[in-house]
Amino acid sequence: MKKLLYLLTGIVFIINTSCTDEQVEQPRKKDPVVVSINPSYGSAKDIVTILGRNFSAVKSENIVKFNGIEAVILEADPGKLQIVLPNIAEGKFNVEVTIKDTIVVGPEFTFQKSVDNGWIVQTIVGQNGVAAMKDGIGTEATCKLPTSLSFAPDGSIWFTDRGNFAIRSISTDMQVTTIAGEPSTTLFSHPWQGNFDSKGNYYVADKANHRVQKIDGVTHEVTTFATGFDDPMSLVFDANDNMYVADRDNKAIKKITPEGQTTTYPIGMTPNCLILTPGGDIVIGGSSNYTLLRLSLSTGQVTTIAGDGVKGTTYNDGEAGNPLSANIGQIFGLGCDANGTIYIADALYHVIRKFTPDSTGDYSKGTITTIAGTGTKGTKDGKALSATFNTPYAVLASADGKTLYIADTVTFLIRRMTFR
Repeated sequence: MKKLLYLLTGIVFIINTSCTDEQVEQPRKKDPVVVSINPSYGSAKDIVTILGRNFSAVKSENIVKFNGIEAVILEADPGKLQIVLPNIAEGKFNVEVTIKDTIVVGPEFTFQKSVDNGWIVQTIVGQNGVAAMKDGIGTEATCKLPTSLSFAPDGSIWFTDRGNFAIRSISTDMQVTTIAGEPSTTLFSHPWQGNFDSKGNYYVADKANHRVQKIDGVTHEVTTFATGFDDPMSLVFDANDNMYVADRDNKAIKKITPEGQTTTYPIGMTPNCLILTPGGDIVIGGSSNYTLLRLSLSTGQVTTIAGDGVKGTTYNDGEAGNPLSANIGQIFGLGCDANGTIYIADALYHVIRKFTPDSTGDYSKGTITTIAGTGTKGTKDGKALSATFNTPYAVLASADGKTLYIADTVTFLIRRMTFR
C-alpha cells in the first residue's frame, strides 16, 4: 500500500513539474492589437489614426492595408499609427496591420467617395482637448488657445499662446519653444495677435493689459511699446515700419510711426484682425458686422468689400465676382499671399476661405471660395473639404499661397494646409 502511495505521489510531482516547465518555456507573446480607427470613415488621401497596442515605433516595420492595398504611414509609436488612406473604391473593409510578420485584423472602415480640391490638412502642433504648456517636437508639444501666427525672419513661426500668456515659436523642423511668458507671468495678459517689423523685432497686442508689447528679436527681452488702447486685438506693419493696431473697443485703427506719431482712423465697427494687402490697403475682419472692410491708407476711406452683413445659419460663398453676396461669419484671422489672395479663418462657420481679387486686383469684384472645412466642428485631418475645424482664429499664408497654417483655437491645435 505504501509503495502504491509513493508511486502516485511521484506521478503527481512529475506532472506538476512538467506543467511548470512548459509555462516557463512558453512566455506570453505580445502580439499587436488594433483597438479602433478614428474616424471610422473617410476617403482616399484622408489622414486617420489607428489606436492599439504593441505597434513598432519604427515606421518601416509597420504595414497597414485595406483590401490588400497599402496605406502610407506618417507617424508611428507603440500605441498609435497615423496613416494616409490609400486610393480605394467605396465600401467597407477591415484594416490589416502587419508588424514583423505578425498580421492582425482590426475594425471595419468605411471608404467614401472622394472630395478633393487639392488641399490636405494635417495637425502639426498640440493635442486635441489638452490645454497645457509643453515644449517639444510637433504634436508632442501642447498649447492653450493659440491665437496668432507670424513668420519670423529665420523662417520659423511665432504664435501667441493666449491661454498660457506666452509667445512661442515653431522651428522649420517642428521644434516648439517658448520665447517669453508663462501662465503666471505679468508680461502679457491674453496676448492676441502679433507681427514682426523689418528689423526682426516682434510686437504683440497685449489685449487685457490694453497695450502693445515688444519682444527683441535677438535677446527676447520684453518691453512696453505703446499704451492707451481699449482691448487691442491685432497689428500689422507697412514697408516703412508704420504700425497699424486694431483698437477694438475704440472702433478704430491706430497708426503709430517709428518716431511715435499717431493717427486714428475711425471705422465704425469693432475690429478683430488686420491684414496688409500688396496694394497697400488694410483689410479688416470683425465678429458682429459679418463683412470685410477695406481701409485705404491714402485716403482714409473705409468701404465694405465682402459680406452681406447678415449672420447666416451656414456659410455661403455667394456669386463669383460679387463678394457682397457671400455670408461672412465671425472673423478673427486673415492671411494674405504675395499675389494678394486673402485667406479667411471663419470662426463662426468653422471653415477656411479664400478671397481672390479680379485680374486687376479689385477685391470688390473678387470671388470667395471655401477651401477647407465642412461647417461642422471637429478635428479631422485629410482632404480639406472633408476635414473639420473648431473655431479657427488665425491663418498664415506662405508667399506662394500653397501652404497655410491655421490656429484651431478651441481645440488647442495648430494645423497645416498644403496644396498639392
